[in-house]
Amino acid sequence: GDEVTVESGARVEASLMGSTGVDLTECEVYGDVGSDGRITANDAYIHSSVSGTTIRLQNCVVRGNVVGTNVRLENCLVLGIAAADRELVLEDSLCYTFKALGGGECTGAQVLLPQAIADASFTISDPISVIGLPISNDDAAEIELTDDDRVEYDEQTYLTIADRVLDLEG
Repeated sequence: GDEVTVESGARVEASLMGSTGVDLTECEVYGDVGSDGRITANDAYIHSSVSGTTIRLQNCVVRGNVVGTNVRLENCLVLGIAAADRELVLEDSLCYTFKALGGGECTGAQVLLPQAIADASFTISDPISVIGLPISNDDAAEIELTDDDRVEYDEQTYLTIADRVLDLEG
């Protein structure tokens, strides 16, 4: 339909596609969620990917990717990639990795993969924690990605710990 709304306590065992928008509240979706317009979700569990133009997820778990033009994740767990063409905002969220081509910002973010794509206009307010990845057995300290970890390669800006663990110059 044009606008899809799923209310509290609902369990949807199909993909949800709305041409103008999708709104999820305290529900569970076993399929993709997509829209050419806006997607909002609060306290939702999505067992697949989310794709749309403007996406705002709060207190959600996504067992797939979140891909859009403008993406905002607040207190979310994304087991895949969070990617935005224009703006990506990560607030107190964990994702496998992220791709912020047009900028954005992060505060209290965590990633599983110690590498991400972050345009130069992407602001890192707090260091990004890399979960569960000590560099060696002797060094069990938490790994973080900061502005110092930005690397330019083939007209793309990456955040990576590769310089710390590999001899990239040699």
